[in-house]
Amino acid sequence: MLPVGGDRVWGNATWAPDDVSSPELVAAGRSFGGVVARVDTEDAALGDAAVSNDTGALSAANLELLKATLTDWVSSFGAAAKAGPAAGEAADKGGGGGGEEAKEAKKEFLDVNQAVAALAATAGLQFTRNMQNWSAAASHLDLSDVIRRHEEVEAELERKRAAGECAAAAAGQCGGAAGAGDGDADAVAAAMSMGERRRERRAERAPRRPAVPIVDVTRRPLPNAPSFSLYCLYGMGTPTERGYHFLRTKRQNFTEWSINKVASDPPTGLESGSQLSDGDGTVPLLSLGALCEGGWRSQKLNPGGSRVVVREYPHDPVYSITDPRGGPGASTHVEILGHDGVLADVLRIVSGAADDGGDEEAVTDRHHSTIKEIVARIEW
Repeated sequence: MLPVGGDRVWGNATWAPDDVSSPELVAAGRSFGGVVARVDTEDAALGDAAVSNDTGALSAANLELLKATLTDWVSSFGAAAKAGPAAGEAADKGGGGGGEEAKEAKKEFLDVNQAVAALAATAGLQFTRNMQNWSAAASHLDLSDVIRRHEEVEAELERKRAAGECAAAAAGQCGGAAGAGDGDADAVAAAMSMGERRRERRAERAPRRPAVPIVDVTRRPLPNAPSFSLYCLYGMGTPTERGYHFLRTKRQNFTEWSINKVASDPPTGLESGSQLSDGDGTVPLLSLGALCEGGWRSQKLNPGGSRVVVREYPHDPVYSITDPRGGPGASTHVEILGHDGVLADVLRIVSGAADDGGDEEAVTDRHHSTIKEIVARIEW
């Protein structure tokens, strides 16, 4: 699933609504809004070190390169910045990691729109077209250049196969056309099997499906239903992935993206290349509660004034040896289906008794997170 709402909801590398929940992250000069922090290098050996988090053989200069996304975040946003020593600069005598010299690299910090565009450049032609046509996360983006590069690569690969220039054509491993597109598009196009290509051709010959309207829930208002009640019940209090630190390297004719496990900063929630925030272990808090607490309580997205109730359930598991599922207080993404409080509240709602009883029994707003502060920073 792709994040909907763009940088208006998810922020950029200098700011995000949910930064308010992590003063440590802000103090470090980083932001939840930079959903992808990436170091690019030609040194494939660094990719191996980043994936395995084996830094013992790395020189000090190459280790600094892998940690480049931990610093200078805000000042680097919007432009590729050089990471690590310049090309040809001698590394420390620690050696390893792609040679005795640390190669030139650059670092980039991508907000949600840029990350979706990077995904399109890495994916195949049909996937990119589907994103543009059907996904609310990409429909507002101009992916025409990405699609054009994919088409040029596909055309060149077809030309090579027709001319018998590809020895491994039967396996679909024909190399990408030089200069036809970026390395990601070349690599993905080269890796597609002949079966996948035949399926794409059949799909192109198939009757066109009726146009499906793209619904962006951060812009499309709720029905005008004054008597309608909407209950948002979700778990929180579990570290949840909110962004990633990658290393992008070249290996032969392929571009590799690897989680940079060397990038760690536990006080800010960055662990082995994954930036964590509050959430239910799968969905971050911003996605769980922003519309319920903010957008759907506004006149713009709730013209009928439907009642919206936000109910948060902190994750309170028992020892796994007692109950592998986490017990009656577990509220992670799946385990919340067995949460005692959730089950009791659902029974009250469906039986029409949500407003009965005192404060302890009525299903009304209950907050345990910073969701109110987060949504106050979003302009709906």
